[in-house]
Amino acid sequence: MVNRTTRIISGDQAVIAAADLLRSGHVVGLPTETVYGLAADATNPEAVAKLFSVKGRPAHNPLITHVHTIAHARLISGDWPPAAVALAQAYWPGPLTIIVPSIGKVAPAVTASHATIAIRIPAHPIMQQIITAVGRPLAAPSANRSGHISPTTAQHVFTDLAGLIELIVDGGDCDVGLESTVVGFPNGRATIYRPGVITSEDIADTLLAAGIQSGPVPFAATDGGGGPLLSPGMLERHYAPLRPAYHFDRSQVPQLTGIAFGHRGNLGLITFGPLGIPAGHFSTVALATDLYQAARGLYAAMHSLDRPDIDAIFIEMPTDETALRHAATSGHPPIGMARVLADRIRRASLPLPLKL
Repeated sequence: MVNRTTRIISGDQAVIAAADLLRSGHVVGLPTETVYGLAADATNPEAVAKLFSVKGRPAHNPLITHVHTIAHARLISGDWPPAAVALAQAYWPGPLTIIVPSIGKVAPAVTASHATIAIRIPAHPIMQQIITAVGRPLAAPSANRSGHISPTTAQHVFTDLAGLIELIVDGGDCDVGLESTVVGFPNGRATIYRPGVITSEDIADTLLAAGIQSGPVPFAATDGGGGPLLSPGMLERHYAPLRPAYHFDRSQVPQLTGIAFGHRGNLGLITFGPLGIPAGHFSTVALATDLYQAARGLYAAMHSLDRPDIDAIFIEMPTDETALRHAATSGHPPIGMARVLADRIRRASLPLPLKL
């Protein structure tokens, strides 16, 4: 294991220091609006290899390449289908990643040697400044050990990667809090490889308005096997706390109550509202009423409960009913966010057991 002092810094000096390290082939923790990223120069094979090593990421899982403009994205990619053009124009900079043909301008490990490349323009101003200062595309998965909870603060990155990287740039709490939506274009038609806050409904509406594609946008299946993945974000097990974590829905509250009464240790609970379980049996985090704010707080809630005094974490699964209930109180339409949150929770946890 690498043993080095890890600094957390912010401000203009952080941008300068990060750019210098990245140009020199180092790996740096950087803020984005989605989650914090572990960045390396995407054109430098040695730097990318360090990134995979620090993160413990399997080589068959490709990375997202971050750029600062659409023109920059065009320099590292081939022909884009019309749907990719429309979505980039509508949502960049922002939490959308598009998969387009690669022309070999990045290290092969970035694309897992596929003929395609996943590209995003992040909206976070500090990340944009650093990409511009480096002058090269940056490969950046989430800044955590592979499979762990994604970080939404600089301290989350430090907790997971202290001693493994030299620098973490503190850009505050992430505004979105979930990884970007990933969209590919098999046969020229948009397909979602990882859901995110730009939902399938958003994408369908954008493409319909552009006269490019009509009807629902399909989802690609997640992949639990060991072969090369077509896209980042397709692992079946991901985003998980170190503590045992289990998901449940409201029909299982009696079963959850039985577990709580039969267990003498401390349990963690993440909910979308009161469950009617007697107080005192859980350390509870209630997510926000608005589902977009709930998404922003989900990983932070997991981090807050992923500690040695907690024996297990129980996470409520949102449903369509949850979405409608939240929409009624928040004023935001649900537009698929319950499904997005359920995706992350399902990958981070196991079904509710009969007992601990």
